[in-house]
Amino acid sequence: MGIKWRRRFNKERFFYEKSIYLMNGLGLVESLGLSDDETEIELSKHLQGGAALADSFERTGAFTRREVSVIRLSEETGTIGAAFRGLYEDLKEERELSGKIRTVLIYPGILIGATFTFLYAAAYYLVPPIHGMISGISGGSAILDLVMAFTAAVPARVSGIACLGIMAFSFRCIMDREKVFTLVLGRKKAQYGEMMFIKEFNKLVSGGMDVLRAAELLDDGVFKGQGLMARLTRGEGLEAAFRKEGFSELLLSYIHMAEQTGDLPVALESYISNRRSWFEDYLKRKTALVEPMAVILMGLAVLASASVILLPMLDAYEAL
Repeated sequence: MGIKWRRRFNKERFFYEKSIYLMNGLGLVESLGLSDDETEIELSKHLQGGAALADSFERTGAFTRREVSVIRLSEETGTIGAAFRGLYEDLKEERELSGKIRTVLIYPGILIGATFTFLYAAAYYLVPPIHGMISGISGGSAILDLVMAFTAAVPARVSGIACLGIMAFSFRCIMDREKVFTLVLGRKKAQYGEMMFIKEFNKLVSGGMDVLRAAELLDDGVFKGQGLMARLTRGEGLEAAFRKEGFSELLLSYIHMAEQTGDLPVALESYISNRRSWFEDYLKRKTALVEPMAVILMGLAVLASASVILLPMLDAYEAL
């Protein structure tokens, strides 16, 4: 029996293609019928079965809660094509950002892989003949004896598989968008999550959705949109509700400005622009350090390997 592999669903391409179809007058069900993708076929079945647009997207399990919320709003306002285009642009922006980070990490990754390969070759193919030669001259070396004990306890095949496993795991981490952001942003990842939360929140509010409902629909596990809605429902002010839900002081200053001016979308858009510029500069500074650190790591590995080999040879030469 053959194994049927399910292709990875490309949401970015999906929203781009469907936005083009919709803006040119082709219905969503008709455009879905042109595809052989399993997710799109499932989505088409839900729609043809009479399910609402947002509910159909949610049932596939391929779309985030935020994306479903934007689609639900577009369904109510009749701007589905524009909403799909906006979702495509958001996904494209995230992909390009993660792509820039991956590009910076590729060269250091190659250096680190070369370091592991060099250490493996030195331990199993360079040290044994040198150890035999030095043992016959000066009686042995503690450093080489230690390396030989390791290679005797751990076969070359096991070490080779371990090195390949580490490199494969590192490659998978680099290709995983969330892990890349976690690796590079570190403690700043929560601030990036806040920016993305507010970006979606502002998109819903700017589209005409009530603040309470927009807050209720957005809940990413870090920033509790439903908790925010509950506080607003109890009559707490906008700034107080955001403060108690753990949002940053920078965002609170823009919320305060919105309460003074009465224009929440403009204030939130200003916050998003501020944060986006800050993160672009931060990533440039952070990733600029990755390459030299990888070069230093490889240099230290080469120095350690050379010391293990050369120092015993110098000691043997002095013993002659």
